[in-house]
Amino acid sequence: LSRHGRGAVVSTPAMGVESFVLQGVAGHGPIVAASWDTQGLLLVTATGALLECAGAVPPAGRWACKPSSGMKLPIASSGKPFAGSVAVSHAAGELRVAVMFPGEESVTIFSRTSSDWLPFGEVRAPSSAAAAAAFSASGSELLLAAADGSVVELQMANGRRAELAAANAGHSGHGWAGACRLPSGELVRLAAATEASSVAKLILG
Repeated sequence: LSRHGRGAVVSTPAMGVESFVLQGVAGHGPIVAASWDTQGLLLVTATGALLECAGAVPPAGRWACKPSSGMKLPIASSGKPFAGSVAVSHAAGELRVAVMFPGEESVTIFSRTSSDWLPFGEVRAPSSAAAAAAFSASGSELLLAAADGSVVELQMANGRRAELAAANAGHSGHGWAGACRLPSGELVRLAAATEASSVAKLILG
């Protein structure tokens, strides 16, 4: 999923690709986090807006999204779009967001009540700068993918961390852009193209 609302669903193991465009997102700023479950796609934008895109990708590939009720996530500073890392989860009916503010070495967890966002906790981040963050499907773990390709998993309950993947410099023309787990538990990393002659890659493991 791009920051401007274009994306694709990749099916494994056949690696089929289904492209889509999000509608109703552009006026809320670039997308900084997304989570997809049985209820649909949940988005956070750089202005702190939370948007919901119900269901699955429509056959026509145009997915309608609308703002969620309630206050915006407090991440925009002095009217400027957020430039850090964000992850969002709606596991077990609880709406939770993890935020790495620029220049800070910790991850702040926010939980939303009926309409307000409240700080829920804080865990120390790994020493390597995180390029992207993502919750596990259960919401109990947070994956932090660094710019060098390494991935660290943080346990939300106790702050413990485990290295899931070491640094990987073997993909010239690419930059590490994120990581997540498949339903099987297998790790997937996204290597985004940084040169015109390159294409994005999904790396298993």
